[in-house]
Amino acid sequence: MGQEIVVRGRDIFAALSASGSITLNPASFARTTAVSDLYMLYRFTKLIVITYPRIVGTSYVVITGLTLGASAALTSSADLVDSVRYSHITAGADWAGQPGVFAIHRGELLSDAPSKWFRTIQSGVADDWDELQGIISYVESGTGNWDIVVEYECEMSEPIDASATILHSRRQLCNSIEETLKNLKGLVSTGGDVGSQIKIMIADLEKSLMDDSREDKRLCPVSDVQKRPLLYISH
Repeated sequence: MGQEIVVRGRDIFAALSASGSITLNPASFARTTAVSDLYMLYRFTKLIVITYPRIVGTSYVVITGLTLGASAALTSSADLVDSVRYSHITAGADWAGQPGVFAIHRGELLSDAPSKWFRTIQSGVADDWDELQGIISYVESGTGNWDIVVEYECEMSEPIDASATILHSRRQLCNSIEETLKNLKGLVSTGGDVGSQIKIMIADLEKSLMDDSREDKRLCPVSDVQKRPLLYISH
């Protein structure tokens, strides 16, 4: 695999009032949508799904669950309680009840998936196994509304255009600064005010390079297991 990035985010799907689903692919979330055009592959490695009931003057039940590699959303509560992870909420006529929460991490998200990586470019074919990692389905009984919050961590790999990545742009800038430094050091023997100004410019540029080096190490720590750079984009 090429350079990978990790995108972390939190999205809210507010005031839902009927059974439905959220597909587990980059197009469903704001941050992953923003960068998915730059990468060929994705995989979600962490999910926390929280369902918040609202007070609506009636009683209702909502079950939310995750299925992996699914081509269609689940539409019955019986099916949802057999999914990989699920949560259950009950709201009364005058109280909102407790939120339902389920969390699923890398091992479960990838161990039973049909692939370890999925394509970010969608073909429009619903059952393509290498495009859709899973589906978050929710089924309600009664009449009410609720919010679903999804916190996620998503890895993306194989840049479509390496020059479009953040790290590549930073390295190009550093190369430009180093070239400028090289040229300035050739003039450092110049006397008078000009020579003094050149020395100040050299000191400033060297400091900038040092700061950029620290920032690159922060953005691209080496994985202890896989020893490859990871660029983190978080909320």
